[in-house]
Amino acid sequence: TADKEDFCFIENKLPDSFEEIDKVILFFWNRDYPSDLTFPLPCNFKEVSRNEFKGYSHDKITEVHYEKDI
Repeated sequence: TADKEDFCFIENKLPDSFEEIDKVILFFWNRDYPSDLTFPLPCNFKEVSRNEFKGYSHDKITEVHYEKDI
């Protein structure tokens, strides 16, 4: 259980609801990997920032911030 201002890391399970989630940060790598799960971001979240940087194991990592559009 998380409080209002807490961060939660989600890797292999989806949240039960996005009702209490205000912000989402997703990371993308410049490769395609097989996956068992995709993250279905609700349509009421809008992209607010995007940052690309070089990682240790990937030449390009993209960090995208989304916020709930109220």
